[in-house]
Amino acid sequence: ILLSINNLFNNNILQKRLVVALIMKWILEGRIEFQNNSLFIKNKDFVNDKADDNYIHLEKELFTYLLRAAGANGCLEKNEFKKWCNRNYNELILWFDRIEINAESYYKNIELIRINTVETNNFFKKETKRTTVFTRELKLEALKLFGLQKFLLDFGRMYEKQTIEVSLWNYYLICAELFGIADKVRKELNNLKEDIENKEYSKVIIKDITQLSRNTIYNINFLQFL
Repeated sequence: ILLSINNLFNNNILQKRLVVALIMKWILEGRIEFQNNSLFIKNKDFVNDKADDNYIHLEKELFTYLLRAAGANGCLEKNEFKKWCNRNYNELILWFDRIEINAESYYKNIELIRINTVETNNFFKKETKRTTVFTRELKLEALKLFGLQKFLLDFGRMYEKQTIEVSLWNYYLICAELFGIADKVRKELNNLKEDIENKEYSKVIIKDITQLSRNTIYNINFLQFL
């Protein structure tokens, strides 16, 4: 939806954020491992799994691009993917185009985007004019995204009012990357970790948070690979 709503973001920046967010997702899933300032692709069979969902298929395509950039050793070093993208620019742009096309098609199918058709008579010639209409429901979906962004920025101040769902923090950080606020959210989570450790929370929660803060996605800015 972020890529499909026009004029809300600079697409080039958002495209980079999307790639970084997917890399973070794959690290959490164990498909990629970060070692010695390089990304090691572990689960190469992922691209061969059957996928009926268009978005999963597109995700696998991007994973394939990383495999191709990494080469036979499956090791993606700094700037290596960037060089691959420069050599295969058109292929990558078409991938982003397909994401937008799929998103637009999806929202049309569930009638959040509608096409209005108006026929007019211009002298002796009939003309058909089509306009894209973003429905109120789609705008509400966009507002939910901005609400999520606000939640992530305020997360450190809100936790006392909520159950501490440590297992969701990884996914909060991935969403934060899409919004371009990952660094701020990392700082909030680290402050929150210290605050929780100084209070009387269960040892299980403190242990989970400590393990989480050691996770690669909390300590590495993956934009260096783009």
